[in-house]
Amino acid sequence: LYSRVEKELPHLKILDAVSLLDLDRALAKYSGVDLIISTIPIELPRVKTISVSPLLTKSEVEKINTLLKEIEKDSAETENAKENPEGPEYDLKDVIFNLIEKMVFIKELEEKNIEGLMDEIINYFNDVVIDGNLLREDLKKRMELSGCGVPGTGVYLLHAKSRSVNEPVFGVFGTKEKMLLKNMDGQKENYQDFVLMLLPPEGYKKTAEVFAKISVLILEDKEFLKALKGNNESLFIKILLKKLK
Repeated sequence: LYSRVEKELPHLKILDAVSLLDLDRALAKYSGVDLIISTIPIELPRVKTISVSPLLTKSEVEKINTLLKEIEKDSAETENAKENPEGPEYDLKDVIFNLIEKMVFIKELEEKNIEGLMDEIINYFNDVVIDGNLLREDLKKRMELSGCGVPGTGVYLLHAKSRSVNEPVFGVFGTKEKMLLKNMDGQKENYQDFVLMLLPPEGYKKTAEVFAKISVLILEDKEFLKALKGNNESLFIKILLKKLK
């Protein structure tokens, strides 16, 4: 197959030829993989795949070229979206619905320390987090800069601008056990409800505005705070939409 692809599709850069057992290792090694051409049917969440015969027929070459055009189109649209992620056609309502659509709301986690919670967060947002180690560093820097706990609420804000994410991230997490962490006044308090708000370093001013509104709600709105600390995701979304409209 390697030989046939090299001959019939000379415009492709072949990164490697690996067995199915080594596929995960190869994907971790090579960044920016656009397509996997395989002799057996496989499906992957973030990489396009196509199944062909080892001899690579003419019709299969045509199918690969068609798929490559689709990949190039998708890539161009993605780059355009990155350049202007919140253009003038986006209003705050669009931003809010986009955040809710991708939000993670998880309670009753077993984690007993903030490092373990960060690992859980990276796991839940593995399709958005580019570099888990960098995210940990950026969150810890923000925590060291000033406490992130909202005094008297039991809610801890995990928020930062970080190159570790390629789009805004919003999540609500709860732990079974309380964690003793520093609040914004520099005092230690117990926390078991955590709000995650992450932004890439550039752009997303409207999302930043929404995040600021959510922070104020945590501090000032008892109805919102109760919904956030509860276990009912649907109710939380309902109250969030109500307060942000």
